[in-house]
Amino acid sequence: MPNYGSMSSSVSGFFAIIVLLGFAVLAFDVWMLVDAIQRPPEQYPSPDQKTVWIIGLIVGLATAFPAIIVAIAYYVIVRKPAGPPRPVAWSPPPQGYGAPPTPGTPPPAAPPPPAGAAAPPLLNCRNCGAKLIAGARFCHSCGAVV
Repeated sequence: MPNYGSMSSSVSGFFAIIVLLGFAVLAFDVWMLVDAIQRPPEQYPSPDQKTVWIIGLIVGLATAFPAIIVAIAYYVIVRKPAGPPRPVAWSPPPQGYGAPPTPGTPPPAAPPPPAGAAAPPLLNCRNCGAKLIAGARFCHSCGAVV
């Protein structure tokens, strides 16, 4: 006799995958619809397209297959380009956070070398003979002024 128990479990597993996929499409379409409603008209390719996208996403909710196509098209055409600005590289603030330097203050220290730059050549301390990095003001071994 054939074992029909294993066939029904594979069919129910396939059905569960289809149901989960349907819920994912529905959630994505609702997310894009909420975004389309909340987004100001200036962020669309042309301001009169807001209504067209909202109607298209609502119609997509009524059908399963066009829903994902309309939602993906909205994501690529409208949502992705109007996203938050990309972060820029960090740069240190100006000396004194914009205040002009006061007379008698020493000039700012030289900026650190760029990443990947070769290390400066090593020197020896005059007091103890320990090796130093060029530009060091004190010996790390004995503390003498270099």
